[in-house]
Amino acid sequence: MLASWNWLKELVDFGREVSAEEGARALTSSGLEVEEFRPVGDDFTGVVIAEVVSKEAHPNADKLTVVHVRDSEDGDTTLVICGAPNVPEPGGRVLWAKPGAVLPGGFELGSKKLKGIESAGMLCAEDELGLGDDHDGIIVLGEDAKDLPLGADAATALGLKDVVFDLCIPANRADALGHVGIARELAALLDGRALLPDADLSTVTDNDSTCQSMISVSIADADACPRYVARAIKGLTIKASPLWMQQRLRNVGVRPISNLVDVTNYVMFELGQPLHAFDYEKLRGQRIEVRRANASEKMTTLDDAERELVTADLLICDGEAPVALAGVMGGQTSEIGDGTSTVLLESANFEAMTIRRTAKRMGLHSDSSHRFERAVDPNGADFASRRAALLLAQLGGGKVVAGSVDVYPKVIEPVHVSMRLARCEALSGISVPVETVIETLARQGLEAKENSEGILDVLVPTARADISREVDLIEEVVRIYGFDRVPATLPQTTVRPTKVPDRKRERAHAAMVAAGFSESLTYGFTSPSRIEMLALPEGDRRNTPIKIDNPMTLEQSVMRTSLWSNLLGAVAHNQKRQVHQVRLFEQGHVFLRGPEGIEEPMQLCCVMAGKSDGWLKPGADLDFYDAKGAVISVIEGIYGISNVRFEPNPKATVLHPGISASILDSEGKEIGCVGEIHPSIRKSFDLEGRVFGFELQLEKMTSPIDRRMIALPRFPAISRDVSILVNLEIPSSQVIEIIESCEEPLLASVQILEDYRDPAHVPEGKKGMLWTLTYRVSDKTLTDKVVDKAHKAIESKLLEELGATRR
Repeated sequence: MLASWNWLKELVDFGREVSAEEGARALTSSGLEVEEFRPVGDDFTGVVIAEVVSKEAHPNADKLTVVHVRDSEDGDTTLVICGAPNVPEPGGRVLWAKPGAVLPGGFELGSKKLKGIESAGMLCAEDELGLGDDHDGIIVLGEDAKDLPLGADAATALGLKDVVFDLCIPANRADALGHVGIARELAALLDGRALLPDADLSTVTDNDSTCQSMISVSIADADACPRYVARAIKGLTIKASPLWMQQRLRNVGVRPISNLVDVTNYVMFELGQPLHAFDYEKLRGQRIEVRRANASEKMTTLDDAERELVTADLLICDGEAPVALAGVMGGQTSEIGDGTSTVLLESANFEAMTIRRTAKRMGLHSDSSHRFERAVDPNGADFASRRAALLLAQLGGGKVVAGSVDVYPKVIEPVHVSMRLARCEALSGISVPVETVIETLARQGLEAKENSEGILDVLVPTARADISREVDLIEEVVRIYGFDRVPATLPQTTVRPTKVPDRKRERAHAAMVAAGFSESLTYGFTSPSRIEMLALPEGDRRNTPIKIDNPMTLEQSVMRTSLWSNLLGAVAHNQKRQVHQVRLFEQGHVFLRGPEGIEEPMQLCCVMAGKSDGWLKPGADLDFYDAKGAVISVIEGIYGISNVRFEPNPKATVLHPGISASILDSEGKEIGCVGEIHPSIRKSFDLEGRVFGFELQLEKMTSPIDRRMIALPRFPAISRDVSILVNLEIPSSQVIEIIESCEEPLLASVQILEDYRDPAHVPEGKKGMLWTLTYRVSDKTLTDKVVDKAHKAIESKLLEELGATRR
């Protein structure tokens, strides 16, 4: 919420000078965080209040006016050329930027000739001073500015210099969604006294008629509308609001419209109570009915949109049809217009959930609905009505009809909440004298009395709906007393042994980062269309995602069933922004329907796009082996060794069936897949170039054991190569299995160096494979004779079992 410091100062008697900086610090320290601190009206100088002495058409230009102004009662006049169509008659007051004035943006004015006549400075419009967006005419001061001295600095005399706070108001603090609520907070924090604005109608009331004779009000659902106050003001003239009100509204983010409309917005930001003004003459039947909508009922709102209603919507109706969507937006049929002279003022209270559902369903989040959704105080409705009626009468030149129609079926009373002083000390860690506690609560409008058992009985006003428990009162004491006065102490607790965490995730994360991948943190939600784009086979449970009852957007309307969908979306997002070298991974839960309810398996998924960054051929296109190498890096990072093997997977989903493999653990159990994203899926996600990746089911993988350090080898190793021709369909994993089955104690490691398939040099149906085998023992240096014997046995077994020949 935006708040004006000048406005707040009018509502608090500090008894001393308090700066905006001090006020912002106090609010932030108490929990009403000031997120932005923005001075306004201090970015121009040399602009003064001036009086028009005479005006005449420019002899050389149709649309220019020669204006003579003065900035003192007995001073000389100065000629200024003005192009605005609304130059006032002599005696009218304007804002004159004299030669030497500096306007927003650092623009310095001087004297210059316009169509042959010298003009000294300029008469200013709103947008030229940064006060608004209006450039249809210059600023013409109203009657309220007649008492201001000529030549006075405009920013100071008109109160244009201000500081705007952008406050983060907690959702349960509806009382702080108005300047009076924030002022009450400041008064409590800075030892001030909160003041209420004037709402005395005695001087503007017309006792010749009564409101009860003009309108009747009925409430069909008292739970949805606990209170409705109607008040009439007649004899009004619609015109522009005074500059001070316009500027305050602009400072809190509201565009001024007219005096009658501006007053309702002004009082809402002042008191936190939303109001609505109806053109009384447009209300049929001279009655108001608050009821639920009928099925398929329709109405047109102020934004000229026809709304189809549901039975849960709450309506304000006249004698024939809806005239407002309660708490959200007014209706077009009863809108204030240029001919409005009598206004029916609504100050009501609506149930928060009803307003929230209607506003969300229709996408109509307004300042009014924002407040009602957080529970407005029903006992503030009448005061807000009187305050707005007074301003309407004063600014519109009308009279308030005597009395009001106040329908309040079930009066909501303040509640009593008890607080133990001992409990306050135990929770806060500070010992506060009971007198200080009572005085601190009183500064917040909370009346407290102590009984003989040291328990405080606190009367909580209805404006403070956030206080319903003992801990809420303790929080209030600590907030106002000062969080910074709470000593730092260590809690007394007993630490119980905890289960050793599964280290797979942290080790996998470290391995992926070390391999040059960036972690992606996407939502646990996705869109149905993204799941469809994965082209999963019929019957795959990933095709039936769990729907979210109340999604924020359609793009986040179901729970994700795979990590692929959001990661491939992230690749597309990067490529569209000219980032083509993409290396992303994510660890997270997916959400699947199971036979016994919802299952949430943990997965690790990786995607790669762009060029290879390997040392052998940097800049080459990515291929299957880049993704396979990433899998091996992760497995080695988790277990210290690569204890997985890969098998072709012609039935792969998401991946290309000819360029993919299943990942099997040491026991032959499938724990994931790796390969190229299927071209049709790549096209659905609008991806550029080939994309590779892998998916690991972390919950299917065994937990890693603690790593142990071993001594570095003291003796050298001896390597021997095996170069063989084998059938094309034999995978490298089968070769490794045969080598490992020899159980040769001298063998330290096995590595493939080449998988050669050039048909010009290799017989049809064959491929060449080159392997290097490393031999080593820890207690001596091996001789060639010993290694040759062991190597020959392995080579012979390979030739025999694979039907291979030497190359």
